Amino acid sequence: MSVAMLRGRFDLAREAAGVEKSEFQMRDLQAKAGTDKAESSRDIL
Repeated sequence: MSVAMLRGRFDLAREAAGVEKSEFQMRDLQAKAGTDKAESSRDIL
């Protein structure tokens, strides 16, 4: 999958969810993944 394909699918999914581009961007997923990993390992550091 190319970057352009991933971007296109992400944009379509965001539109289908009714979320504005300014409210949620692809870079937000990285922070969310880090938070989820820290919470699942019970090690906040």
